[in-house]
Amino acid sequence: LRVIYIDSGNAQDNVGNPLSVSLPPNNNINELRDVVVDGTPPTVLKITSSVPDGRYGAGQVLPIVATLSEPVRPGSTLVLNLNSGSQIRLTTATGGSELTGNYTISTGDVAVDRLDVVPGSLDGSTVRDTAGNQMLATDIALTTGSLGQQRVIALDFSSPALIAITAIPTTGYY
Repeated sequence: LRVIYIDSGNAQDNVGNPLSVSLPPNNNINELRDVVVDGTPPTVLKITSSVPDGRYGAGQVLPIVATLSEPVRPGSTLVLNLNSGSQIRLTTATGGSELTGNYTISTGDVAVDRLDVVPGSLDGSTVRDTAGNQMLATDIALTTGSLGQQRVIALDFSSPALIAITAIPTTGYY
C-alpha cells in the first residue's frame, strides 16, 4: 500500500481547478477498514482424475482436474509436464479454483506405473488470481496432493501375448 501526500494548492486538473483533498460526504477512512491487499499467488493443492485406478493405453482420454488455493481469472491456463513425457493444458473458462483438461495418451508416451506431474515447470502457463498475482513454478511442488498420490494410473503399451497352449488329456467321450 502506498500513500501519496499532495498539497492541494499545487495540484490542478487540466483546466486549472485545484485538487480537493477532502473525502466526499458519507465517506470516511473507517469504511476502508475491510480492504485486503493480496500479494500471495495461487498454489496447487491437488491434482486428480475421475478415472478409476488401472492400466490405460494409447488413445484413451483421462480427464485431469487441478484444485487451486484460491479463485483465478477466467481463461487461466496451467501447463504441466507429466512423467510420461507429455504435457497437459488445464484451463478455466469462468474462473474459480479448479482448472480442467483432458490428457490423451499417445503411443510416444513413456510407460509408467504411476502417472504423475513433474514439479517445477509452468511453461506457457498464465495462471493469475483475481488480484493479479502470477502462479510460480514452485507453487506446484506437490507431495500428498499430486496426481500420483491421488490415483494409480499406469500407462501400458504392451500388447497381450500368447504365452502357452496346454492340452488337457481327456478320457471318455464328449
